[in-house]
Amino acid sequence: MYLLLAPTINSYDIVAWAQTPFSMILQSGSTSVDTFFLLSGLLLVLSALREMDRSKGRLHVPLMYLHRLVRLTPVLALAVLIFMTLFPRLDSGPLWNQFTSSSELCSDTWWATLLYVQNYAAPGRMCLGHSWYLAVDMQLYIISPLLLIALYKWGKKAIAGIVLLILLLSGCVFGIVMLRDLKVFDRYGTEMRLIYYTTHARATPWLIGLLFGYFLHHQNVRKTRLSKWLALVLWILSLSMLATVIFAVYPYTQSGAGDISALAGAFYLCCSRIAWPLALCWIIWACQNGLAPIVNEFLSWSFWQPLSKLSYCLYIWHLLVETVHIARIKTSLHFSDYDAILRFWSDFGITLFASMFMHLCVEVPLGRFEMELLKRCQKKEDNPESPKVETSTEPNEVIPATSISRQNLVDP
Repeated sequence: MYLLLAPTINSYDIVAWAQTPFSMILQSGSTSVDTFFLLSGLLLVLSALREMDRSKGRLHVPLMYLHRLVRLTPVLALAVLIFMTLFPRLDSGPLWNQFTSSSELCSDTWWATLLYVQNYAAPGRMCLGHSWYLAVDMQLYIISPLLLIALYKWGKKAIAGIVLLILLLSGCVFGIVMLRDLKVFDRYGTEMRLIYYTTHARATPWLIGLLFGYFLHHQNVRKTRLSKWLALVLWILSLSMLATVIFAVYPYTQSGAGDISALAGAFYLCCSRIAWPLALCWIIWACQNGLAPIVNEFLSWSFWQPLSKLSYCLYIWHLLVETVHIARIKTSLHFSDYDAILRFWSDFGITLFASMFMHLCVEVPLGRFEMELLKRCQKKEDNPESPKVETSTEPNEVIPATSISRQNLVDP
């Protein structure tokens, strides 16, 4: 996306590229965020319900919140600090001020970023614009104990309530688009602030992950056998939904097609945020039940585990690296798929090294420090001479992020 904003000597080729079917894979790339919301809800409910089963329904909410803050805030705070101070001084050039001026927003909205409310408090002036995801995920995490306790105690009634909530939230998004006549694919206008950054507009995949995790929890390790024709039908349905979400708006990219109407955009937006996570739920379930051995072997490959440990730092630092790379250019570029691939790998390589450094210097020491504190607290609670304090979390199983290696899942 940054490459499309750079000065190029073949700008007309960009217009032609944007009208190709292949380009839709990248133009629909923002849909992948729903994958992370799905995984976040899924991991949370799996970890929490297993712990509640062991502790007879007790959930140590303060410890959950504390772990999440320690897990996310130090790296984020360091990124905000560097973005405000060192980042604007890294280089120069004719485009430097244009691409790095967003760092000035941090002087006004840094507090909202560290409190995880920037998606509502400063939607048009966010410090570290991509951190809106953290705000949404944190806000959902804060309300999660209510839903987790409801699922544990009331089961089917809670499921019905969550399904109703999904429908109400979808209706809310639909109404916002229609009443304000929004252009759903205007990524730089009001649409971003109202139906892209906000928690009520992005909660649907997370809630679907919550319900699916509840289903997997009660399925335990039992494998369900399906007839081959039914499994084939479900695979076709799942892949069709994924393809539809990616390519449904392709006709509107062609010359003379006109803008997508508010009604069509509202239907696409609401349906895609349900269809995408549901299709992924089938893939996860198929892997667990032996219906996708090749996919399961690839996703369970041990190669991904080191990258999964760096995933949070990669997410925080990638945009700063990409911004520096595009802002420092002093000549026009040539646009092509191959040039984009070369730029991607250079961005990814430098981001990987920066993330590895931050992981080793910030995440690992703080993680070890937290573990030691938890172990000491556990010893005091286990000491019969000290007052007995109820707890429901072992040091290595506070929230899903600490049990990834056992679940072969990546912390979003």
